[in-house]
Amino acid sequence: MEWLDPYNPFNSMKGLLWEDSHYKPIRAWFRGDGDIPPPIELSLDPIHACNFKCPHCNAQRYLNSSESQSLPKLDAYDTLSIAWGWGVNGLCIGGGGEPLMSKWADGFIWDTSQLGIECAVATNGYLINKEVAENMMYCKWVAISVDAASRETFKKVHGVDGWGKVIDNIALLVKTKEETGSGVAIDFRFLITPDNWKEIGTACYIAAARGVDAFHARVADLERKDVPMDGRYDWVAKQEISRQLEGCHHYNSDTFKVYTTTHKFDSDFKPKNNFKKCTASPLVWQACADGNSYVCPDHRLEGRFRLCKTMDIRDYWGSDHHREVLKSINVEKECSRCTWSSYQEQIEKLDSDPMHRFFP
Repeated sequence: MEWLDPYNPFNSMKGLLWEDSHYKPIRAWFRGDGDIPPPIELSLDPIHACNFKCPHCNAQRYLNSSESQSLPKLDAYDTLSIAWGWGVNGLCIGGGGEPLMSKWADGFIWDTSQLGIECAVATNGYLINKEVAENMMYCKWVAISVDAASRETFKKVHGVDGWGKVIDNIALLVKTKEETGSGVAIDFRFLITPDNWKEIGTACYIAAARGVDAFHARVADLERKDVPMDGRYDWVAKQEISRQLEGCHHYNSDTFKVYTTTHKFDSDFKPKNNFKKCTASPLVWQACADGNSYVCPDHRLEGRFRLCKTMDIRDYWGSDHHREVLKSINVEKECSRCTWSSYQEQIEKLDSDPMHRFFP
């Protein structure tokens, strides 16, 4: 069981909604016929720096090996202007580090909402204050990566002693939502690792008790070469993780939802990619703090996957070079967990109309 209500934001089958608007044009473009539509979402990284030291972080390979990079405020607004004029529908502030370390990131939320673009923020929650919380009320959702149910485990997972601060800031968000009547969804997120899996159930209980809207748990990708931890779980651990994930759903209610995403992993909790080509990446425009845009969030700041300067994106998008870069990607060798794996599979599988769409 991953969820009780299939109409939820973590159900990858929502990709079927984009069959006519994006999947069909992308398939045709991939074969050299026609153009691809604008991306649905802009994933924007304001800064490549972080106040936490998480060993499982997918950004650590550049956070730990180079000086922090911060996107200038003017460049951020120029990027937003491109997105708005292009017809991009959503904007997620997060990515390569902790976005709230940027001096302009929280105020950027309000400006984005005024353009009619839905905004979201992925954060570790430590830097949330009253002003930030008020700005976050204009978001579609805010996700806080807690990944623990105790001070000791929090410190082990994140490398800092921030448990009390983050829990207090979650309470601040919940209170601000109640006071403003905002419709923002506040998510307590739990990325499962060998250091915290014993606390999944307790964390879900804490999330429910704190009044957030949802608890979301999934397994971390421990197959990446840059992860300094054992990517294997023994039989007992795997059974216990599954048991705890199942138990979390007992906390489901009309006001609190539990999502335990497992469909992107096999029975050993290793990422599975049931597709051959990188065709779904044009659904999202990944813009980074170095001023460049990349194929996807899983390959930020990797020269091999750089598309172009962010300000040149509309000239580059859908070009022959764009297509050839995607065609050249060897999924089996170059990609571990793919953020868009389900959408990649859908684009390939639906090409032959296996569901007989014209026969309800």
